[in-house]
Amino acid sequence: MNINIVTIGGNLTRDPELKHFESGSAFCDFGIANNRKYKTKDGDVKEEVSFIGLVAYGKVAENIAKYFVKGSPILIEGRIKTDQWEEEGKKRSKTKVIVNRFHFCGGKKVEEKPQESKQGSREEVSWDEEKNLT
Repeated sequence: MNINIVTIGGNLTRDPELKHFESGSAFCDFGIANNRKYKTKDGDVKEEVSFIGLVAYGKVAENIAKYFVKGSPILIEGRIKTDQWEEEGKKRSKTKVIVNRFHFCGGKKVEEKPQESKQGSREEVSWDEEKNLT
């Protein structure tokens, strides 16, 4: 049995750049950083960062390029794909995630109204891994 499903969240490491194939179909290469905090046996809290390359196609690519910028939080659903090639006699490979769907994770910025004391507060929707330290 072969199952290839990925769900991952993180923040964009750069602005997504929308490009088009000669056929006119859109694609977008971008990356995210995914942070993980954990406790060592000694009780120290450590953090590791994984940088993941992603590519989206069609309307998904167009919408990611339209609504996201460097630093934006995003939740991705997709599949893993490994490209292999030979360069200067050496075998090379690169693994990335092909995006099937995405979800907005950041809240919409709330504009200040004259009677309100909240200045540009931001509602965030996220999950907290710190509470689940391993």
